[in-house]
Amino acid sequence: VAWTDLRNGNNETWYARSSDPEKGFEPNIQVTDGHGSANTDFLGDYKGIVVQGNDVLIVWEDTRKDQGDIYFARAAGAAGPP
Repeated sequence: VAWTDLRNGNNETWYARSSDPEKGFEPNIQVTDGHGSANTDFLGDYKGIVVQGNDVLIVWEDTRKDQGDIYFARAAGAAGPP
């Protein structure tokens, strides 16, 4: 799963996987390499996530330049075995 998170007072995008529903999710991985303002409109529905081999590819709307721009990140190995 990928989501917008304001946990650090900033608009950031995070990812987590669960390979076993009975054990829950593994530790969160921050996929943004920067952060935007938390004082913004709702951005939660504007994400895309794809698994390619062991990599996770995520696109999202980011406010780091005080406007809604599209960003992309590859979380290398994030979908692979633990």
